[in-house]
Amino acid sequence: MPEQHGAMTHRAMVERFIALAVFLLLILQLASSLFAQNLSERENESVDKYLKMAKEGDARAQYLAGLLHENGLSGFPVDLDEAVKWFGLAAEQGEFRAQFSLGEMYADGRGVPQDFKAAATWFRRSAEQGNAWAQTALAHLLTLGQGTVQDFSEAARLFQEAANQGYGKAQAGLAGLFASGHGVPQNDTMAIMWAELAANCITLEQGGYSVEFSKTFTNRVTAEVVSEGKRLARESASKHGCLGWRAR
Repeated sequence: MPEQHGAMTHRAMVERFIALAVFLLLILQLASSLFAQNLSERENESVDKYLKMAKEGDARAQYLAGLLHENGLSGFPVDLDEAVKWFGLAAEQGEFRAQFSLGEMYADGRGVPQDFKAAATWFRRSAEQGNAWAQTALAHLLTLGQGTVQDFSEAARLFQEAANQGYGKAQAGLAGLFASGHGVPQNDTMAIMWAELAANCITLEQGGYSVEFSKTFTNRVTAEVVSEGKRLARESASKHGCLGWRAR
């Protein structure tokens, strides 16, 4: 009987433990649900606050309103017409991120008819404020002569400014110019250096800014040049670290 009593006591303890665990799990689930609900309510309050500010003319809020409509965030449906409207209002007030975003909309033909001239105009306004993404986008248009006169020297200058900020696509673009000698004196060592730096930040095939070294380039580059370019890249890596996604 004592053994049976001990077994029953142990079983009762296990059952109580399980009941307590289930109770705690339910409490945690309820707390999690309430926390998520609170976050959702706070997010809605924040969105409402920014939309009110946007309607009152706040440029940063207008830019954020553009993002909400461009990407369908916070329960908003994707509405490119609205995105262009808000980006445009903010861009006219000099909001550099909105200027770049508006340039992208024109370049891609989203929410507006594709217009490279308008894209170049807005990229330039944003680039003048030091925006590496806009500098790179404008440089790309300059190399192609899209929406603007083809100008490799200006493209090289813009790629250089953005590359110095650590933007991988600009570094890749600059590597391509050094490899071809467009806009800068042809320099295989510098081409390798910038390509190496770019490879630390992006895949070289990404986003139309790839560094496509031709067979002629590959055949003419010696092992010594490659080694020197990689050495320079290692020395410059701390100075030209990777720049993250544009702080939208």
